[in-house]
Amino acid sequence: MAVAEFDPDKIKTEAFTDNPRLARVQRFCEENPAARISLVDAARVANLEASYFSSFFHEKTGVCFHSWLNYKRVLRAMHSLADTDLSITLV
Repeated sequence: MAVAEFDPDKIKTEAFTDNPRLARVQRFCEENPAARISLVDAARVANLEASYFSSFFHEKTGVCFHSWLNYKRVLRAMHSLADTDLSITLV
């Protein structure tokens, strides 16, 4: 089975400002960058059932939760590498 490529241009960023549940999830992920955040964890933060949250997140943002979370983590790592003297290993 082929894996679909992630396209950051498909992210509907306004969903995170327009929807309080998604805003809480985004804030939680940003405040816990090193944590292993599961779909269940994110659903709990959004106060939704996990399978519904998965559909809800995709419908509102245009991407699946784990792809978005990985993308946000890569961006954070890129900024850390560019803005600090930390090694790749530490980042």
